[in-house]
Amino acid sequence: MARSKPISVKIATAKVIKALETKLAETKANYAKQDENEAKYKLAQEAWSKALGKWALDKIADAKDLRTNYRSYNRTLNVDFDLIVDKDALPSLLSLKRNTRKSTAMSITRW
Repeated sequence: MARSKPISVKIATAKVIKALETKLAETKANYAKQDENEAKYKLAQEAWSKALGKWALDKIADAKDLRTNYRSYNRTLNVDFDLIVDKDALPSLLSLKRNTRKSTAMSITRW
């Protein structure tokens, strides 16, 4: 959609430079702590995966299309099933977001 007049916004150059410097310092700090942040993110994601698995197992009575596969070469049983739910019914990650958001640049979302 083309505009007939260009939009002109006047912002003090000093404010723009200060905002850019602040963001650059924040980005550098996050980069320096990247390994630590990724480790925290991984732990939070694993905790959510376990919580989701426990939640799904509690709902297995409502499962549709239950599938199993046994692999004799490594003696593993794979069980796969479908649950028909709204995404709002999934376990919330809000508590995990609150605990990890301050220390990590990454945010955790629902899958």
